[in-house]
Amino acid sequence: MSEQATKSAGRNRIPDRPQLLVFDFDGVLTDNRVLVMENGMEAVTCNRADGLGFEMLQQAGIQCLVLSTEKNPVVSERCKKLGVECVQGAGDKRKALEDSCHRLKVPINSTWYVGNDLNDLQAMKAAGHAICPADAHAAVRSISEVILSVPGGGGVVREIAAELLGLEYGATNKKRTAIFVTVRTGSTRLPRKCFLDLNGQSVIEFLIRRLKKSRLADTIVLCTTTNQEDGVLCDIARAEGIECFRGSEQDKLERWRGAAEQFSVEFFVTADGDDPFCEPELIDLAFAQYRSSGADFIESEGLAVGSFTYGVKTSALEIVCRIKDTDDTEMMWVYFTDSGRFRTEKLQNVADIFKRPEIRMTLDYPDDFRFFEKIVGHFQEHGAQDFTLRDVITYLDLNPEIVRINQHLQEQFLANQKSKTKLRLKPNS
Repeated sequence: MSEQATKSAGRNRIPDRPQLLVFDFDGVLTDNRVLVMENGMEAVTCNRADGLGFEMLQQAGIQCLVLSTEKNPVVSERCKKLGVECVQGAGDKRKALEDSCHRLKVPINSTWYVGNDLNDLQAMKAAGHAICPADAHAAVRSISEVILSVPGGGGVVREIAAELLGLEYGATNKKRTAIFVTVRTGSTRLPRKCFLDLNGQSVIEFLIRRLKKSRLADTIVLCTTTNQEDGVLCDIARAEGIECFRGSEQDKLERWRGAAEQFSVEFFVTADGDDPFCEPELIDLAFAQYRSSGADFIESEGLAVGSFTYGVKTSALEIVCRIKDTDDTEMMWVYFTDSGRFRTEKLQNVADIFKRPEIRMTLDYPDDFRFFEKIVGHFQEHGAQDFTLRDVITYLDLNPEIVRINQHLQEQFLANQKSKTKLRLKPNS
């Protein structure tokens, strides 16, 4: 890669495995020049390396598609030789992309679009990730998450395939650690709580920025639903330079499974969108513990509520998704802890300062939001933008009246959780 767009937040490689790769033709698969013969026939210059690139991608199970504005037999013949589907006459490339995703049953956020010129802009903005060759138009470069090292016609497909599949870089498809941020806009007790303003930033932006401080997470994925109103959450994820996955609204486990598959994740720690003080130090403890023990499931005990949720091994999650007999998996931990199938562990080596179960730091009710407002407001008032959970608990010990703002809600919260917690397994599973 020659450089990265600003919005990629320091990534140094292509994002992970799409369901669909969409390529413009002129200026991407060609060098954007055309040779006109005396008889009016046209010829273009392509790169043979792209043939191998498409073959590599297709062998890896990645669908590929070419979108071209013009109807031209040159495009048809080249795509036929490459064995790649081609959609021509796409005057509105965004609509052509949306129609193709619908036809192929691929979520549009699971596509990458590779374009080079102004007529690609809207399609690139709509796709999950935008990529461009080195000589793309400046406006295209400005929105691209990855700018390739080669120009159009210089082996664009080959570079993407090599980087994506880890070839020529001494690697295979490395399984990774991730933080999955589970969030949606729908909420009955506190509507649209993830967008509430915490001193100039939304709750979800505040949480994402905290999670970026993890030292051991290879990637962060915002996991939301396919509901139309949750599309704005993917916009926020992109603006913050993290990944986004959209899946089932009700079945949180299936949503995680899909995200783990798409982003090649071996082990992940969950962070609920209503836990803005979820602590990166504790998350990194879980990653380190997994590296040491290989646990299927890591949970906490006796910590400040909302400081840590769970660590999950993807292979264990896949088993749970096969044996569960319900799509209602909001209270999902029992499938790991009570099914008798998995190696579960408590989070270890936790500093005593975090062992404060009487402190409620989750966002479900208006009083919870008052609690967070007080704390964030205090630190920002004193110019401390980068405070940790250790700082928060120290401040609360000096100001116990703030803990009491929402402490009365915890008993009701736990009773509500208990009433929803049921282990439902398929017969003979």
